[in-house]
Amino acid sequence: MIQRFITSQIADRLGRGKVIIVTGARQVGKTTLTQELLKQYSPDKILVFNGDNLEAQKLSKMSSNQIKAMITGYDCLLIDEAHKINRIGDIVKSLVDELGSSLQIILTGSSTINLIDNTKEPLTGRKRVFELFPISIGEMNLKPPELQQELDTILRFGLYPEIVNEISFQDKQEALLELAQSSIYRDVLDITGTRAFGDLVALLRYLAQNIGQTLSINEASSKLSIDRRTIDRYINLLIKSYVVFSLYPYSKRGSISRAYKVYFWDIGIRNALAEDLTEVNLRQDRHVIWQNFCIAERLKQIKYQRILSHHYFWKSYDGAEVDLVELIGQDLYGFRFSYETKNLRPSTVFQTLNPKSQEIINTQNFISSSFCQFS
Repeated sequence: MIQRFITSQIADRLGRGKVIIVTGARQVGKTTLTQELLKQYSPDKILVFNGDNLEAQKLSKMSSNQIKAMITGYDCLLIDEAHKINRIGDIVKSLVDELGSSLQIILTGSSTINLIDNTKEPLTGRKRVFELFPISIGEMNLKPPELQQELDTILRFGLYPEIVNEISFQDKQEALLELAQSSIYRDVLDITGTRAFGDLVALLRYLAQNIGQTLSINEASSKLSIDRRTIDRYINLLIKSYVVFSLYPYSKRGSISRAYKVYFWDIGIRNALAEDLTEVNLRQDRHVIWQNFCIAERLKQIKYQRILSHHYFWKSYDGAEVDLVELIGQDLYGFRFSYETKNLRPSTVFQTLNPKSQEIINTQNFISSSFCQFS
């Protein structure tokens, strides 16, 4: 079993009187992670609820005294899919204020739409939030020759745990298509209703086909025949459900532009939505596949190491581009990504911004560099 990077971080914070909240997309391994954490407790001292079940949803209708009576004698309370329980923030706040560190509470959710939004105010100062993403390159702990051998498969099928664990390409493809066609955006449909299914799928395919490009909401609205405000709303929901993320343009004066780029947290999901799972080296879109993959891996690394940072893309008036700009404190870093090992050089225009470094990341130096390895 692949050891997830945040497992030890969370384990170190158990028993300190703080609610542990684990968020991340569906099927990224939250259940496996929490089962590993629960090994620190005696099985008969653990109470588990699942927000998908009616029994758990009854918690929102129970009084504080009824809930406290039910959990008396337990050391750990785990609520999976906690975002589906009404008043979850108020319920947990009452337990924390009453029981303190005598009861460890762990909440998981596949969307920040309700879980973080509904616990932000009630649990201020009472929680620690951890985000879990598809498996990262650093977590796979592969030696350079092994990673080189696996890289094409990773770029085709992505890094969701179920996909990584499948052996044959056929099984990987079947599992990936099932994931891309149903599970990943179920939380969005819970908000919008199933009537939005067709528009949502069309938007996802449009985003998949346009990664690496500045998104024009007007153009998307025209091509998809979907209202621009609806597109904005759906993209926001997809971001909160950990399906995609956005990058805004960098400016030393601060970015106030509404123009942005959209990338996928998992490149396999992107390829499935683009309806192309052929070998990457044979594809016309291999450059943007590599770009999306590298940016997502860098962001996973930064988030797992809990480094306070900001990320952008950069483009000059004359068309020079830097794919990823990273701002840590006052230090500026630039990254450009190329699937091939030639024909790309650092931007001389970007150098006028005095970055601390500017790197070209390709499929060869990625293997040996620390770009996506954990320190």
